[in-house]
Amino acid sequence: MEFNYSNAVNVFTDASNLPAIKGRKTNIICPAYVVTINGSMIEYGSKLIKNATASYGELFALAMGIQAGLKYANTKLPINIFSDSEISVSGCTVWLPKWYKNGEGNYYLTKKDNHPAANQEIILDIIQMVCKSNTKINIMNILGHISNKSVRDMDRFTRYFFRANDIPFDSVPIGQLQQMAHFNDVVDNISRTALRNIADPNHPIVCRKQKQPNVYWYPKEEDIQHYASLVNN
Repeated sequence: MEFNYSNAVNVFTDASNLPAIKGRKTNIICPAYVVTINGSMIEYGSKLIKNATASYGELFALAMGIQAGLKYANTKLPINIFSDSEISVSGCTVWLPKWYKNGEGNYYLTKKDNHPAANQEIILDIIQMVCKSNTKINIMNILGHISNKSVRDMDRFTRYFFRANDIPFDSVPIGQLQQMAHFNDVVDNISRTALRNIADPNHPIVCRKQKQPNVYWYPKEEDIQHYASLVNN
């Protein structure tokens, strides 16, 4: 993968979960994102959703981050989207062509066990966003909950980053890797803080999980090819 962290739009995404315990009958998740350019935080956002899984939250955060990052397409800077959810990143990259082929004729993304891929309405939204924008992006997996001051933690972070994203080892300076770990912590804290401030699932700013519509946009084969030409090349 061709990767440039400096002079790029770098978007960090994450989601936290407030489980249904201590009298709460339903859980709340909080997907969040942070947009940075040249080491400065440009914008951030979060959303509170009830009755959703942690996986839904991570994928929703990824979609929020991609939507935010694409707003800066006119800068002509590379756009990198980071998530510490391996499942979310894989679903939007390496697994997607297989799921599409498995679901040929069914009009839903299908896993190899013939079950529908979970939360695919979000993945379809991501495909549509990227194709409409016609903008190249990198969707990348990083380790979460890493102290950028710890040599041991950063060693784990570094090795994982290069391996997970097929980037030549030692091709990214340690200072940039530490900044990635830092902003991943920042977005995690934004998500957790929002949850701490709202513990009531019936609070008016807490949204219900979006239901998959009966009629929805589904990509043609050329859309999948177009998406593949824009993502992680």
